[in-house]
Amino acid sequence: MFFLNQLQPKPSSYPCIIPDWDNSPRSGARGLILCGSSPDLFRSHAEEAVRLVEDREPEDRIVFVKSWNEWAEGNYLEPDRKFGRRYLDALRQVVFRAKSVGDVDRSYRESVFTAGAEL
Repeated sequence: MFFLNQLQPKPSSYPCIIPDWDNSPRSGARGLILCGSSPDLFRSHAEEAVRLVEDREPEDRIVFVKSWNEWAEGNYLEPDRKFGRRYLDALRQVVFRAKSVGDVDRSYRESVFTAGAEL
């Protein structure tokens, strides 16, 4: 949440959430290292980013996620051996404002049916 704490919310800016980052192998001493991430910390980070945009018009409620599978920098959301799907589950909980993965599944089904779609 280091970067979000420094963000001055503006209508033209959008927060970006990131699970971890280390580009020092490519950038040397000028590299940036963010470490110590966990699914719980990532969920808190995502919640703060959502709070920054939740009062905007619907088309401006955008949060960027960096990155799906940037394995070289240790920046990925894909399931792995250490955390499994927990990063994805944390993000899903924030997006659907659920307390647990089970609530997310129920919330998703309800939103799909409310919209008139069929599973």
